[in-house]
Amino acid sequence: MLQQFFWFSVASVCVGLLLLGVDLYFEPELPRGYKIVGGIIVAAGLIWFNLSFVFVSAPLNFKSLVSNSDYALGAAPGGIAWRSVFVELDFIAINPTDGNYDNIDIWVRPDYPVAEIAQLSNLSDVSFEDYYGVTNRVTAQDLRSPVGVPLVFLATDAGYKIHCGRIPPKSSLRLVMAVVDTKKSEPVGPENHIILPREISPDDFILEQSFETKGDKSTYWFGSAKNLSIYAPGAKPKKITVSGSYTAVNRMRDVKQDVIIR
Repeated sequence: MLQQFFWFSVASVCVGLLLLGVDLYFEPELPRGYKIVGGIIVAAGLIWFNLSFVFVSAPLNFKSLVSNSDYALGAAPGGIAWRSVFVELDFIAINPTDGNYDNIDIWVRPDYPVAEIAQLSNLSDVSFEDYYGVTNRVTAQDLRSPVGVPLVFLATDAGYKIHCGRIPPKSSLRLVMAVVDTKKSEPVGPENHIILPREISPDDFILEQSFETKGDKSTYWFGSAKNLSIYAPGAKPKKITVSGSYTAVNRMRDVKQDVIIR
């Protein structure tokens, strides 16, 4: 059964078996004993079909673990260029069944901003994209200098869209996220004054870009990698919100849950 025709196929098979049972019941020349045996066979076939193809459990399980690790250069998981402000957050999506899970598309959003994300498992066709797909190129420039300083992406609390083409049977997709805590900032309007120190360089500037959808606000932080003033002391993530879909046992299945971090 093709995924897009799954429920149509199920309905066709069930209706066909029911019509077969009705036809046996109203067959005038068929002995009563044969009708009973035939009805039992049809009912058994209907039950077997639904238990084998329709009401099949195929959960996508999740686990998460946080650890405060300070990795040496080149030793960080997933090839992430580790920084002292990062906290390691491991996330695992598990296929516990004997069949393939295909087209896994989920949105993973911890309750702290994510600075980096990488795959720890060795699955092919895995990709990540921040929720809004931001591709800003921002610079800060001292007018006394002809060259601006790029403000690089630092973190976002928008979450990441994860695509995985397939998780094989009894296997898992393992990710690592470097999460951070950021200091709270106050909006600056025309009526407010910003007091700047005497000595300031483009490396000292930080840009926050926010998006709001249906009352949900997400923020992206940009700045110089040299500037640590944006960060608060250590992130302490408690949960990851996961939502999306995957295909298992011939049909698409939805998933939406909060994963408690241990």
